[in-house]
Amino acid sequence: ASADKVYDGTKTVDVTLTLDGVVSGDDVTASHTSAVMASADVENNKTVFVNGITLSGAEKGLYQLSTNSVQTSINVTKKPITAIAFTAADKVYDAAAKSDYTVTNLEGVLDDDKNFVTVIGSAEFENANAGASKTVTLSGLTLSGTKTGNYALNVTGDVTAQASISKAKVEFSLGILEYTYDGTEKTVPVT
Repeated sequence: ASADKVYDGTKTVDVTLTLDGVVSGDDVTASHTSAVMASADVENNKTVFVNGITLSGAEKGLYQLSTNSVQTSINVTKKPITAIAFTAADKVYDAAAKSDYTVTNLEGVLDDDKNFVTVIGSAEFENANAGASKTVTLSGLTLSGTKTGNYALNVTGDVTAQASISKAKVEFSLGILEYTYDGTEKTVPVT
């Protein structure tokens, strides 16, 4: 028998072999050399191939296996992503609260899958005003990438980072006013 397992990136499965037909009290157990699936990916009723079955114990010589390999099935369930870390980009004031961001860590994603799983969403400053160390919240999260089918977002609470909005620089130039002096004040245009 095999218990369901959470996706761990491996094809191996822990199985326990139960022998039918052994007389109560006889010392006979079974072991195996391998128990594997065709792939490690999440799936229900996935076939597990158990090979290299042998008998051991004091009375093993009284019994003969009908086969040295069997098949069973298992459900491989999604591995939870429990936390997300990201960096938000500083920017210059532009009247919008939107922020660019880079995901830096997905807690729960296996090292071998890190290049194949990310999250996408929307990052926004608490408001659009200029200021230092402002809270940026990442929301509307969905998984993206070729290995996303093996993971489930299980993040509770807000996903936040800090970034700054610097003041926008205002430039101006004085216009040129050409006139013949006539003793009156004139205004120079500013652009």
